[in-house]
Amino acid sequence: MLIWYCFAVLCFQQGFSFKIVNKTPYAITNIRLYEYDMHIALSPNEASAVKTLSLSPEKAEGSSVLMLFAENTNYGIYIENPQSGKKYTYVIDSIQPKRNNIFISTIIEEQK
Repeated sequence: MLIWYCFAVLCFQQGFSFKIVNKTPYAITNIRLYEYDMHIALSPNEASAVKTLSLSPEKAEGSSVLMLFAENTNYGIYIENPQSGKKYTYVIDSIQPKRNNIFISTIIEEQK
């Protein structure tokens, strides 16, 4: 168990990259991913810059949530824990304000 823990810590210290793409007709603000406040707003059909994060397994375990604010509503959706050496693109495909629903898709690529 200790060997796996050490391996996991080393993997997470290498980090992973991600960006967020807004494919909705709504402006999005207050974006938070893995306890990281992005301090950006995304207009419709806009993408964020690529960010790189290093997370410990403990932080990633309990914080795998993408949160954002759109149309006077806070949204949150659980996402899978990141893997070291991968690049993630989180595409916000649809927001349904009347139903408080959010739909996303995830594209995972090898980091270069």
